[in-house]
Amino acid sequence: MSNPIAVLLSFLIFTVIAAGCGGSTPTTPAASTLAPDRSDYPFEIAEPEVYTAKVFVMVGNEVTGHFLARSGDRSRTDINVGTPNHTSRLVAANEIVVSYGAKTYYEIPRGDGETANLSESSAEIRGLFASPERARFEKVGDEDGLTKYRVTPAQDDRSEIYIYVDAGQKMIMRQEFFTGGDAARTLTYSAEMRELSREAPDELFAIPNGFRKVNAP
Repeated sequence: MSNPIAVLLSFLIFTVIAAGCGGSTPTTPAASTLAPDRSDYPFEIAEPEVYTAKVFVMVGNEVTGHFLARSGDRSRTDINVGTPNHTSRLVAANEIVVSYGAKTYYEIPRGDGETANLSESSAEIRGLFASPERARFEKVGDEDGLTKYRVTPAQDDRSEIYIYVDAGQKMIMRQEFFTGGDAARTLTYSAEMRELSREAPDELFAIPNGFRKVNAP
């Protein structure tokens, strides 16, 4: 397992989530996309070219809401939705960070000839819905239309992950991460994708009206 919800839920390059979780944070699987090129998965996953989804992350008793959108080469990642720290990262020809609390935005500078790509924050959120390398998969059964798998990281048999796959959508919709042995097994964090839609209107990738441009920090 790699590092996490520290920059993670930096979800994201921003440190907002880490602060919200406070203190120590659990480790999460590293991944750059919802659909890594992995032949060892006993199921098929593929990130849609066009979609939106809400993401809810639970660490301890705290739940934070986030949002993902993609339309071809354009992506949007929102963290801490519904709080004063609500922030968006919009990636298209350039990369924009939007603060809803301050009603401001700034553009991330890039070098000559450098183009924007999938943001680190998007990668971190998508990483919540991937499984560790060299893991053991065991199909547990079906729950609420999703196929449940037990995933045991080969390098740490004290950790256990459950993932819930929507075979029709080819997406991992939920992940639960447990630590400790059988006698003291604890749910460290969970991440769940909800309200998946295969539409992503253009306005989702636009700077909100009335927001003021500021210099990048």
